[in-house]
Amino acid sequence: MKDPLDASRRTTEIPETNQSRGPRPESIPARSLEYGAVPKEPRTVDRRTPERRALFLADMSRRLFESLDFEETLDSVARLAMPELGAWCVVDILNDAGKIARILETQQPDLVREVTDEMLAQAAYDQRQLGMLRALGMTSHMVVPLKARGRLLGSITFISADPDVRYTPKDLLFAEDLAGRAAMAMDNARLYREAEIAREEAMAAVARATLADRAKTDFLATMSHELRTPLNAIAGYAELLEMGLRGPVTDQQKEAIARIRRSQQHLLGIVNDILTFAKTETGRIPLQLEPTPVASAVESAHFLIQPMFEAFDIHFNSDGIDPELSVVADRERLLQILVNLFSNAAKFSARGGPVTVTAEPREHLVAIMVTDEGKGIDKILHESIFEPFMQISAGLTRTAEGSGLGLSISRELARLMGGDVSVDSEPGKGSTFTLTLPLSPIVVPVLQRTRRG
Repeated sequence: MKDPLDASRRTTEIPETNQSRGPRPESIPARSLEYGAVPKEPRTVDRRTPERRALFLADMSRRLFESLDFEETLDSVARLAMPELGAWCVVDILNDAGKIARILETQQPDLVREVTDEMLAQAAYDQRQLGMLRALGMTSHMVVPLKARGRLLGSITFISADPDVRYTPKDLLFAEDLAGRAAMAMDNARLYREAEIAREEAMAAVARATLADRAKTDFLATMSHELRTPLNAIAGYAELLEMGLRGPVTDQQKEAIARIRRSQQHLLGIVNDILTFAKTETGRIPLQLEPTPVASAVESAHFLIQPMFEAFDIHFNSDGIDPELSVVADRERLLQILVNLFSNAAKFSARGGPVTVTAEPREHLVAIMVTDEGKGIDKILHESIFEPFMQISAGLTRTAEGSGLGLSISRELARLMGGDVSVDSEPGKGSTFTLTLPLSPIVVPVLQRTRRG
């Protein structure tokens, strides 16, 4: 009978396999750990009593679970088990090179109550090694699998060199109990190490993503600056031509210059939208939050968007807004959101249609509703229209201009200020976009004092 474990080895290098990938940190070489010692206690002490072994298992469990370092746990398994069950203790980690072959096939414990000279002769490679094996005085050995959570991790071998000790089935049961606890501790150390590696990889990924976002934002800032410079120059020269400073201008030429200026303003708006969107993604937009009257902000936004309303013959109404109703917001960003919502209402309304703005307090928030009577939006698109570069009508049939960033920017800006933007719409029944922002509790008395003064 060929003994699968050569007790004369000290350190055996073992190639790593798919089964051992992950459980072991890379700092742990694939090898067998082996220790040998002469028991310190006199042989008159019976180490096999149930009471002693129960105490030993409890103490071993406590010591093993004190550390989550894989190498330290593996070392502790052999060192703690060695004096209890034999002169040698060998821990093998599962691998693909033929080690613990019998355990790998059966995953069952193996007990050899008495090591015979015939077994030693079969295990030895030559006479010199046979002499070394005989000199060790091995009398008995047993091998038990290290299994945790249904997974075979390796095996632990106990070899007795005490002529008065022969392992019994009770010893084998004790060794299985010990191996189960050891395997659980080893697997916990493995899982902890994997979690640490995953955490480090996640942190590295976040760091890379942050650098990439910063590089993207910096690039967009540079690009927008480089694009805005010639666009502003185009606007300036177009204005000079329109004023006739470069010579007389015919009506046809004035019309062409007006188209140049509209195209310049449209492209400049897209460039600004892209830059703002990049900043909202990284949260790098500075905000100056302060009490802001809703009616005043709506009036200012209407003034900015009025040329578009006139071009589409839109009838605008915001008369119902309480002049004392205020929100906590960055005024410039609030105007940007309102202009986006007003321009969307104008673009998707029928010519001559109405756009109505109302506002009301809702507990700790203020809701500002922008309602149009346009073609409406299907319910399945209510969330997707807030995604970057999303166009409600795309392709060759598009009737509305824009970058597709207005609603995305508006929602992100609102959320940065503690609010949100949502939509309620049905096809053929128009749309209502609702901007919510924190209610300002301190503006009303201020306005009252201003009026009294």
